[in-house]
Amino acid sequence: MAIEVAQPVFNAINTATQSQMASMNTVMSVIGIVIGGFWIVYIQMKSLYWYFDGLTVIFKDILFTILKASIILYMALSVSWYNSTVIPVVTDFPVWLGNTISGTTHNSGNLVDGLINAYYDGFIALVNSIKFSIWDAAGNTIFIAVCSVLFYVLGGLPFLGVAIGTLITLKAATAIILILGPVFIGFLLFPQTSQYFWGWVGTICGFMLTQVLFAVVL
Repeated sequence: MAIEVAQPVFNAINTATQSQMASMNTVMSVIGIVIGGFWIVYIQMKSLYWYFDGLTVIFKDILFTILKASIILYMALSVSWYNSTVIPVVTDFPVWLGNTISGTTHNSGNLVDGLINAYYDGFIALVNSIKFSIWDAAGNTIFIAVCSVLFYVLGGLPFLGVAIGTLITLKAATAIILILGPVFIGFLLFPQTSQYFWGWVGTICGFMLTQVLFAVVL
């Protein structure tokens, strides 16, 4: 039987993320005007560069600049696309990858319940492997069996507690960073601020990898 302890918490975080993205749509409508104003200034500054360059370079640069701006602005200002494409990948991919690599048989919707189920299954397997009669078994056999169970419980529970706390914290932090995602995508529009977008991507990937590593280690 699959244990589901953290699923309500994760569902609440996902619901909060979705509702906050609706509010983010209003914010991006204002930020879109600001980004558009800065982009006009950016194009005017590039026009000075184009003025002193050849026509071939000018037309090519204009084409790629407009194409790049169209793609970036669509991804940054289309909150519905972001909500249906980026958020599911970030929230679901670590769960799928962690369960796949670790060979978890439970189809848990989050890694916390997956870790608890894996630890519980391991404990049951350990207990089932200890087969002897308490009246007929030698004293050293009973001692080894008791020590095995104690080591599994006392050694596993602290790590399990740290892993669960870390995964819940990562889930909440990832939700907050995802809410601000459209703003960081907008930073990609300008070469001077694109580093903030890549920093955001690196943070998201780091959080996802950490979740997977906890699932694999346990």
